[in-house]
Amino acid sequence: MPINTAAYSRLPPGKNNNASALVSLSRNMGASFGIAFVTTMLARRTQFHQARLVDSVTQFNNLYQSTLQGITSSLTAAGLSSAEAMQRATAMIYETVNRQASMLAYIDDYWLLGIAFLAVAPSSS
Repeated sequence: MPINTAAYSRLPPGKNNNASALVSLSRNMGASFGIAFVTTMLARRTQFHQARLVDSVTQFNNLYQSTLQGITSSLTAAGLSSAEAMQRATAMIYETVNRQASMLAYIDDYWLLGIAFLAVAPSSS
């Protein structure tokens, strides 16, 4: 509302339609660019965090091995064959890595947006 008030405050009544069109265009363009930017950053940061997290999910990591064996034994006890249990356990760990990478990417995006809002806040007063 303050933006609209500021945009229309010193305009002659005959130019309100043009001002309204420009304000709407600016708002729509800003939203489109903002959504595209945030979505791109989210995808890139998810890939970045996934690459970092996958570095520790190797056959040589003891925690990974014990987690894989624990899930596999639970699935085997539930009635799956050992091969299928191993495959599902690996898929479950992969899904966990993806969820963690996504969460870290969302946190990064919120930080980025917070910094951008703090940088723009003094100019809006």
